Amino acid sequence: MVEHTSGAHAQQCDPERHDATDSDATVIAADHPDAPIRDAPRVEDLEEDNRPPTPRFIQDEGAWKRFKWVPYPVRRIVKATARWARGPPNPHRYHIEPLLPRIQHAPVVLVDKYLPRRRHKALAVFAFFAVWLLTFALVMRAGLIAEEIPDWGTPTQIGCGATYWTSGNGCGVDGVDCRPFTDGGYPFRCPANCASYQVLNPRAVGDQEIIYQPLVIGGPPGASDGPAVYRGDSQICGSAVHAGVVSNTHGGCGVVKLIGRQSHFNRTTRNGITSIAFDSYFPLSYTFEDGVQCDARDVMWSLLAISVVFTAVYSLFVTSPALFYFPVFTVLYWTVGMATDAPGHKDIPSLFSAEIGRFLPAMFVGWVMYDRMGVRRTLKGLTAQVEKTVLWLGAAWVGALTNHTLDFIPINRLTPRDLNQQPGARAALAIIVLVLASIAASQVWFFRQEARLVRNLQLYALFGAAIVICLVLPDFNLRIHHYILALLLLPGTAIQIRPSLLYQGLLIGLFVNGIARWGFDPVLQTDYALRGDAPMDTALPSVVPAIAAANASISFSWDPPPGMYDGISVLVNDDGVAVSNVTWEREGGPVNEYFRFAWMKGSERGDYTKAGKWDEEGKWVQMAAGPSRLKARDGGELMRAPVSLVYPNPPESTTAILLLFHGLGDTPAPFTTLASSLSLPGVLSLSIQGVSPLPAFLLSPSSSSSSQQVGYHWGDDLLFTSSTGDIDPDPGFDKARAWVMEKLIGEVLVGRCGWGWADVMVFGFGQGGGLALGLASLLRTASSSSGEGGPGGGGGGKAFKGVVSIGGALPASMVSSSRGLGKAETPVLVCCGRESEVVDEDAVEVLEREFKNVKVVRWAKKDDGMPRSREEVLPMMQFFAERLRSGR
Repeated sequence: MVEHTSGAHAQQCDPERHDATDSDATVIAADHPDAPIRDAPRVEDLEEDNRPPTPRFIQDEGAWKRFKWVPYPVRRIVKATARWARGPPNPHRYHIEPLLPRIQHAPVVLVDKYLPRRRHKALAVFAFFAVWLLTFALVMRAGLIAEEIPDWGTPTQIGCGATYWTSGNGCGVDGVDCRPFTDGGYPFRCPANCASYQVLNPRAVGDQEIIYQPLVIGGPPGASDGPAVYRGDSQICGSAVHAGVVSNTHGGCGVVKLIGRQSHFNRTTRNGITSIAFDSYFPLSYTFEDGVQCDARDVMWSLLAISVVFTAVYSLFVTSPALFYFPVFTVLYWTVGMATDAPGHKDIPSLFSAEIGRFLPAMFVGWVMYDRMGVRRTLKGLTAQVEKTVLWLGAAWVGALTNHTLDFIPINRLTPRDLNQQPGARAALAIIVLVLASIAASQVWFFRQEARLVRNLQLYALFGAAIVICLVLPDFNLRIHHYILALLLLPGTAIQIRPSLLYQGLLIGLFVNGIARWGFDPVLQTDYALRGDAPMDTALPSVVPAIAAANASISFSWDPPPGMYDGISVLVNDDGVAVSNVTWEREGGPVNEYFRFAWMKGSERGDYTKAGKWDEEGKWVQMAAGPSRLKARDGGELMRAPVSLVYPNPPESTTAILLLFHGLGDTPAPFTTLASSLSLPGVLSLSIQGVSPLPAFLLSPSSSSSSQQVGYHWGDDLLFTSSTGDIDPDPGFDKARAWVMEKLIGEVLVGRCGWGWADVMVFGFGQGGGLALGLASLLRTASSSSGEGGPGGGGGGKAFKGVVSIGGALPASMVSSSRGLGKAETPVLVCCGRESEVVDEDAVEVLEREFKNVKVVRWAKKDDGMPRSREEVLPMMQFFAERLRSGR
């Protein structure tokens, strides 16, 4: 035993024997002081370490070979910034830990206790939103019901901007197209919040320029309790709020009565609206009927309360990000689109149709925002139910109600022109930029802590490059709409912290409001589209007045019009007068009168001058330099060429539209009378004026318009045939087509009012009848080019309800040269004399080749005049009755 021990000791003390017989692990532990140093540096390494260090600029030289021109301090700062942006070596994933967790988790625990299975929860969600939908629909239906007003009937729903008198000379010479001036009126109903409806471009009232306020001119007499009197171009609903007839909070109904020419409209402040004073006369004025009992309220706030309560309760009990986000997004959208900020519409079905068309693409973008832009990341794993409801959902409702919650910010549009002309806009923009910069700085810090900053900066670099490209494109302006702002900023909220819940909810609400109210407006717009109804910066007349003795009249002279213009338009007290008048006589006693002048080209007017005043003492106050906003925007309003409307009785029974085109050298007035005589049930008739005036020397002495020495035609120009010297019946109709087809029908009736092409009937006489047939023929081309397929061969599915042409043939210039279109679907009736020179056999053959359903009626009389007898009118009435019964 002693030997064994000695041998063992000798084995431990002999290193050579140790190395040869045993491993390190079995003899000496690795952490023992006598253990060998395994990682001892080699001699070469020690020599390398003794060398002097390589300067930093030499170390960086290889990586910056292509950037040697960049100074070294700059490169150093860039590298340091890049290292900082990459974040810490151990990134921190943020997660919201709920405050008072037992309270915030209580709704979830309750759900798990009483609805433990997935199927039970799904049924509960379905039932919950079925109750919301039913409640929403019933309350909305109740809000649409308005009781009849004795002796007046059921009130007609109108918008906040509705007026009797259109701006500029849209009502025609002496307001003939806006008659009657007296003994008229109707019951109306206004929505809530009309006190906030403002004019957003300058509007001229006398020598005043009105902008960013309601257009309410007049009010109650200053020193008495008499009835409130308003100028005819005042907004009816705003005036009703001012007069106390309807409530701004809940809307309401009343009866408006026309009282003709009035003078001296007062400035008063009532019910939150300050009206505008006007110290002269106006041909059309109105007041409101006293003592009207009408039970009608706008249920907007009730619908909002229902949706807010339902979504708040739902948010407390749901933890799934998708199950929370998509139902809330849907409720937000439909509440905004149908109640709190609905776009213009004529009835609820048309509003629903417009909103469902926007909803499907909006939901797709909503999914992109959820799955790819950070919403899911922010909501995933979030169990702070109360905080989510208050911060995310509360902010979403604030953003969705931006027309109420953020309306105090004095910025209408982010364009240089609007920022310069709107008081306080530039200061508000500066504050917003500072707030966004501070928010961005804090978000940058949090993204860096999660080591996700570089990727987000790369995304925003792409956004910045796209914005720069849009800014430098010629002939376009960049528009940052609500929904664009939300899409740009949303990726910066993809982190689960409490501020991000607030920011993200607000941006989702902004997106919903922008799409539900305005749709997917283009990001790039032309100057013309952005200008709206503002002045177009056209040439202005230079007018020199001369006042006659006794201050009884005033005469004007001006330089010849510039090359592109052929006449002048004159407004007296914002009312159009005959353009041939150069002398104005006072009819009554001394009163201030305001004059504006604009050059004309055909029926199109340029900008009007600012107002010059002929005061009650007979002195002339020269107008200031520059244009005033008083004319209607070409194509943007219903009154480019004046349009006279004949409503069915009652107006809300309207189911179809009838457009009436007069003949060569005529005016719309006789056709307005014709529409009244026809009295087609449920048909709103629009008698339209031709696009260009006919020279006075061509007017027939027997013309229906001879008393006014004015007549119009539909052609692009006046051409004469070389053989007979007569006016060419086919001068081309591009201007008329663009105005009627694209603007009046396409943009206004179909785009804004929600009517369909198949709701429109067209009646035309002579040249107007040819235009009606040409538009129906070209409707195939418009359908095909827009890619809308439909039944009927190549017709694309678009057709008018019907066309009636009296003595008019299809112009050759309006026959499409495209092949494979098929015959037009529009039913056609052509009436003419038995010896008609226009509707001959060749013309009928062309019609039968172009249209599928053509009926030609030849009267017993020889000429193509308007129908007079029962036998001549009967085929036309039968055709209208058949088309109205058809439903198309």
